[in-house]
Amino acid sequence: MKNKIIIVLFAAAAILACTSGRGPGDELRLYVFDCGWVRVESLEMFGIADDETDIRVAAAPCYMVEHPLGRMLWDGGVASVFAETGEWQQVGPGFWNRLDRTLDDQLADMDLDMGSFDIV
Repeated sequence: MKNKIIIVLFAAAAILACTSGRGPGDELRLYVFDCGWVRVESLEMFGIADDETDIRVAAAPCYMVEHPLGRMLWDGGVASVFAETGEWQQVGPGFWNRLDRTLDDQLADMDLDMGSFDIV
């Protein structure tokens, strides 16, 4: 699963790098944040038989794209309320979420906040 996430991130970066209309000195950057985890009891809801893989936990990342036309938040991850305990919290039958640190806290490390985005 980790390899698939890395491949998706490289593909997204490559696509964004091919964006036309950028001038000299314009920078395009992709930031990835840890925005939680999802754990499921069964993968059948995704059309995957439970005996096809042992993986039951998936990352829920957030992405910030710095573009000459603005700053974009792409996917908000797990809801911030899950950071209150930092433990797995059941959100439905066979479904749990966990968040160790909110996106807002992570953005503060960069002197940004949720109002720093032009596109959400």
